[in-house]
Amino acid sequence: MTAVCFSLHSTRSFSVAWIHIDRQMILTIHRHVITRLARFSVSHDNAMTWLLHVSQVQQEDRGYYMCQVNTNPMISQVGYLQMVLLCPSMNSTILGIVQNGEMLDLTAVTRIESV
Repeated sequence: MTAVCFSLHSTRSFSVAWIHIDRQMILTIHRHVITRLARFSVSHDNAMTWLLHVSQVQQEDRGYYMCQVNTNPMISQVGYLQMVLLCPSMNSTILGIVQNGEMLDLTAVTRIESV
């Protein structure tokens, strides 16, 4: 799962943080991963777009995520990751983009392995 955080202003002089709101857990601050969960990583493709990556998405990853820029006043964007389980024959598909100031329902679609 990849969540995208867009800022209308350059973040070169500010820090960007990703937070899992439901878990009350700081995931990243700027380029540094804070959480000890190795499945989380952060990247950016320029000073205005920051990406939170979650590999091997699990049920406990669902919930609200916030991208926060430490401007004054603070700028933040919130998205929701919902898990949807499909039958084994379907492939994994993930898509989600957070627009500035809007709330978006991020959905990760995963496969159920046959037993």
